[in-house]
Amino acid sequence: MAQAKPPITMVVKGISLTKCETEVQSLAVPASCIAPYSHMISQDVNLLDVATGKISRLPKLISDESISVVQFHPKFSDLVGPQAAFSLLLSTQETTKNPMFNHICAYFPAREELNLTSNLLPMSDRARYPSILISRVVFKRDEHDEVVEVEWSKFRPPPTIPMPAAGTLYREGAIYCSQGNLSSKTGGLYYMAPGHPPEAIVTNYFGTDFNSPRSVAIARDGSIWFMDTRYGLEQEFRPEPQLPSQLYRYDPKDGDLRAMANDFVMPLSIALGSHNTTVYVADGEEGK
Repeated sequence: MAQAKPPITMVVKGISLTKCETEVQSLAVPASCIAPYSHMISQDVNLLDVATGKISRLPKLISDESISVVQFHPKFSDLVGPQAAFSLLLSTQETTKNPMFNHICAYFPAREELNLTSNLLPMSDRARYPSILISRVVFKRDEHDEVVEVEWSKFRPPPTIPMPAAGTLYREGAIYCSQGNLSSKTGGLYYMAPGHPPEAIVTNYFGTDFNSPRSVAIARDGSIWFMDTRYGLEQEFRPEPQLPSQLYRYDPKDGDLRAMANDFVMPLSIALGSHNTTVYVADGEEGK
């Protein structure tokens, strides 16, 4: 008998900030673009209350009989509204089953474009290391401003940014986290503008290679916050880390780079609060 998968437990840590501010934006996709799909999309997720140590199950928002959405916090309903429509745009379940939509979700409103990165994809040549692809999803709208079609294309990242992970909007393009590979002097943050080669922003901490930068966020004051983790070592495409898993702040105005916090187990992603006071770090358990 198959055993049920254990629920995922995640700790969200709040870290005080100074001189940074950001806004949260959300994209509501209308129900008209729900893709045909016969399988339930569901994942049991528990929320750990850091103050009390108690784990609680939160109510689900179910918008379609084939799509189950679990919210991490009751306030999510305030963000999307009580009648939000959740739609399945693309799926590889019936084709390759490859994990193509794993990270980033950087949305470019002017181009109606969404960029995502895959999880590790196996190569046909078993002697080669797995790769990560970038997906570009373009939305087509009708006269009522509803999405009626999506165009999906995939491309390999430039060789200068191996193993890209999260990204975020920046100037006219986006900043990508490059996790690096087994070679030294790889990994860091890179700016990619449309039609231009990647531009290195920061690639080391005072001469020491980063481990595997995985998540990045931009504060309103222009500072760049990013999380460096041991993920590359765990997935065997990075050497032994020379630095702890740390949260960094980089100021492109003067080149100031600082490690802001390192009390983490397996940090996954970060987000800046809307009130200019806190950065939130999702810290998972080791090996889970």
